[in-house]
Amino acid sequence: MLNLVGTGGTFDRLHDGHKLLIETALKVSNKVVIGLTSQKMLKRKKFADIIEDFETRKKHLENFISSIGGSDRVEIIELTTLNYEEKQVTDSPILKPSGTGWNKDGMHHIDPHQIDENTWLACVDGYRSVLVVGPKY
Repeated sequence: MLNLVGTGGTFDRLHDGHKLLIETALKVSNKVVIGLTSQKMLKRKKFADIIEDFETRKKHLENFISSIGGSDRVEIIELTTLNYEEKQVTDSPILKPSGTGWNKDGMHHIDPHQIDENTWLACVDGYRSVLVVGPKY
């Protein structure tokens, strides 16, 4: 089980895809942080005038999360261009810097992707280095 999973988006008209994303995050993590796009950030989005307002979208998320018993494990934060803040999970050794290589100074996020029932791929982003892993061409 992961300590923390983060996701974000507009979550306009909460639908089955949104719900599956949240349910899956709660299945694989002790805590989930959802970044909910602010109203101001939506001004340039296509069909911005028909997107539900921030408070409505937040309330729909809260109601759904409560209905599946996840309220105590989910934090909803407002995503804006001005208030972005990364928070390190202090009890997670995977976020600590190794002192050498791609994560010499630490990482700022990890995206887990389930390949099959027993296999996961962790996509990570180091602070200073880039490591590209892939098939040989």
